[in-house]
Amino acid sequence: VQFAQKEVASKVPAAFCWLDIARSGLGFIPAGSVDLAIAVSVLHYMRTDENRFALTNETADPDIPVTGPSPRSTCRQLASGTATQCSTARAMFRAVRVGGVVWIYHNGSYRGKWDPHRVWGRRYWRCCFEAELRAGAALLEELDEA
Repeated sequence: VQFAQKEVASKVPAAFCWLDIARSGLGFIPAGSVDLAIAVSVLHYMRTDENRFALTNETADPDIPVTGPSPRSTCRQLASGTATQCSTARAMFRAVRVGGVVWIYHNGSYRGKWDPHRVWGRRYWRCCFEAELRAGAALLEELDEA
C-alpha cells in the first residue's frame, strides 16, 4: 500500500483501495447492474465453509492439523453461509444482469489447500448454486485445472 501511494499515486491520478469482501460483502453493488463479475486468484483466500477451513484450525498455524471433528455444511446449507467462497460468488451472481457472466479463477489454490473441490467436495459449486440451477436461473461450467 505504501509503495502504491508513493510510486503510483504520485505519478498517476489514482486511488488505491483495499476492501475486505468477506467482512463487508458486495451489497454496495446494485443487483443486476453489471455484465461481468470476475474474481481472479482472490476467493481462494476465503474459507470454503463456515464450519471448515482447509482442514486446519483458523486461529493456529495452517500447517498444524485440526484435532477433533471438522464438520462441514450440508449441500443445502452451503448457500446460506457467510464470509465464504460460496457466499461471495453468490453476491457476484446477484450483481450480474440476466445473461451476464460470473467468472472465478482459482489459480492453483496453493497446491489445493483452499480449493473447494479438494477441501469441501467435488459438488461445492453445484451445491452453492443449487437453487439457481434448479430454477434455470444459472448455468454452471467448471473446467479442470490445466
